[in-house]
Amino acid sequence: MQKARASAERKLGGVLPILFFTKSGFGQPRKKLYLKDVKQGLVPTTYWASESYEYPIELESVSWGNTQSGTSEAGARELNAIIGDSHGFETVKPLKLFEKIVQLWCPSDGLVLDPFAGSGTTGHATLRLNDLASATRRFILIEQGRPERGDSYARTLLAERLRRVISGYWMTARMPALQGGFRFAKLEQKVDGDTLLRMEREELCDAILATHFESGRRRSTGLVAISNSKVRYLIGKNADNEGFFLVWEGPRRESHFTEDTYEACAQEAKSEGLGRVYHVYARLYLYQTENVRYYQIPDRILADFGLDSRSEPFAE
Repeated sequence: MQKARASAERKLGGVLPILFFTKSGFGQPRKKLYLKDVKQGLVPTTYWASESYEYPIELESVSWGNTQSGTSEAGARELNAIIGDSHGFETVKPLKLFEKIVQLWCPSDGLVLDPFAGSGTTGHATLRLNDLASATRRFILIEQGRPERGDSYARTLLAERLRRVISGYWMTARMPALQGGFRFAKLEQKVDGDTLLRMEREELCDAILATHFESGRRRSTGLVAISNSKVRYLIGKNADNEGFFLVWEGPRRESHFTEDTYEACAQEAKSEGLGRVYHVYARLYLYQTENVRYYQIPDRILADFGLDSRSEPFAE
């Protein structure tokens, strides 16, 4: 590697390229941003001030110093002041940083989505900006919490932080209340066998792809979805290049795995360059062969959702 680097530098006259390969040259290419090309600057007061722009324009590279964007330590101090110091978060995004991000990329009447909301800094920043500029931004915050520890901090931390900044009753002091409000909603387990059996093909396909990932408990990347209008049954493949097939024609038609279905699945696997082990979801298994792994609908899907199919009235 050193010899190749020296040879490249001689040919380039000492000027290094803007692209480099990660993992010591064996990874993907990445653009290198040199310090001289980074501009120090402040964020404009509001990026969406002009109504003449239907879509945002691309900004140049701007580097924010910590005096402008805050630090993780500052974020932790802010959270301690609001909720107390027993939250267990070691790194907390600072409020200044999220205010800048929201201010830049969300119009004053827009919707902010944070699917990994953590301690709720995004919601706090949105509420504060609305209060300062009489804006009407809304937000959706999603957080799983820590159910394995018996504490879903989506409620005990995130929602509690928002409640305190809206009311002004911080843990350490009485602060100015922020105008606004929020509604806390919890995702319940409402999936049952009857629901699955009423699904159309596209809906059941999505459920299978999702449950396979969830059943792996994040030990793998799950299935890679295959979107090909030329295949009828193939819906995805796993890391071992094995195909996953869904034999399902909707809730009002027979969806059984037969010899003809097997031949069709084999042909689709061959056309996609997949291996000869086939994972098949179907209502009934009428043709058996050694290279097919059969998963009954809806029992297997319910099991992957973590539900007990034996309690369902349809169990066969």
